[in-house]
Amino acid sequence: MNEVKTADAIVIGAGVIGLSAAWRLQKAGLRVQVLERHEAAGEASHAAAGMLAVYDPHNDPAMQPLAERSAEMYPEFVHEVEDESGEKVDLRDEGVIGFLDASSYTALHPKAWPLSAEELKDLEPALTVSREAHYFPERWLDPRALCAALLKAFRHRGGDVATGSPVTQIEHAGDSLTVTTTHGKYAAAVVVNCAGAWAGQLSSFPAPTRPVKGQMLSVVPVANPEPHAPVLRHVVRAPNVYLVPRSDGRIVIGSTLEEAGFDKTIDPDVIHQLHAAAAALVPAVQAMRIHEVWAGLRPGTPDGRPLIGATNTPGMLIAAGHYRDGILLAPATADIVCALAQGKTFDLDLRPYAPNRFQR
Repeated sequence: MNEVKTADAIVIGAGVIGLSAAWRLQKAGLRVQVLERHEAAGEASHAAAGMLAVYDPHNDPAMQPLAERSAEMYPEFVHEVEDESGEKVDLRDEGVIGFLDASSYTALHPKAWPLSAEELKDLEPALTVSREAHYFPERWLDPRALCAALLKAFRHRGGDVATGSPVTQIEHAGDSLTVTTTHGKYAAAVVVNCAGAWAGQLSSFPAPTRPVKGQMLSVVPVANPEPHAPVLRHVVRAPNVYLVPRSDGRIVIGSTLEEAGFDKTIDPDVIHQLHAAAAALVPAVQAMRIHEVWAGLRPGTPDGRPLIGATNTPGMLIAAGHYRDGILLAPATADIVCALAQGKTFDLDLRPYAPNRFQR
């Protein structure tokens, strides 16, 4: 415990934001140490559905430039991660069929278009919904596969991840910061707080992240004699439920938005309601077997925008509070962190995400 392990940068949190930032920093030539309180990608990133919803009207409009930048980066980002890790991320671009508030979505989305009943049936035969639908050309992926690939790519470059290491103290001394965990001490010139819903517990300034619970489930076919004929080919979104197909035949169904603190208890009634809502859109879901149920804690902030940038502690950065868009915003956030950690600028207005915006 007395020995202090040194690095050029320390990243606290091994979710998609932390792993992406650590990998980018390592690629830039820094020696990076990742510290994770539990297991890598075991919280919000593990629970996420993986939709890259670039034009979500529920988001603060100030997030749009960052969302668009990150979405543009995604194909190359995934290509690099897959190339370095040898793992597949399952990035798909068949698009989204939405039974949503058409006026708000189509006003934002430059390439959305309404679907006739014939077009809807041709695109997604499994749907039995007659109400108005729109098509949105958006991508999605498997967040668990992405995080596994990021972790492997980071380690392939020599990065180290210490799991089961909750941070208990961060001290500033001279030109470096010392981070104490339950298992050891680490020192670096730069520390990046990527602790998601727990980020506020590590900050010496107001970082009001909070957990927002989401319950979800996945279903799989009981038997699939035609492996090349999936139940769904597109993401399907409705006001009360969404369905996200995976290439292995699973369908992820979600999700709730609950202010429940750090409680991740599964409510069987909620799972039943989600399952029933999904089956009302896609009747074939009713005959599928429930494969997994889970709850995740999204890291929210009071205004719904992430905290990305420098703090009032020299050498301390934060990249947290991405709420429902951590997967989408990971590539751009990683590049911002990498630039700031090296004293460089980033060609995007970062003021909407300034960590000190909640200080009086």
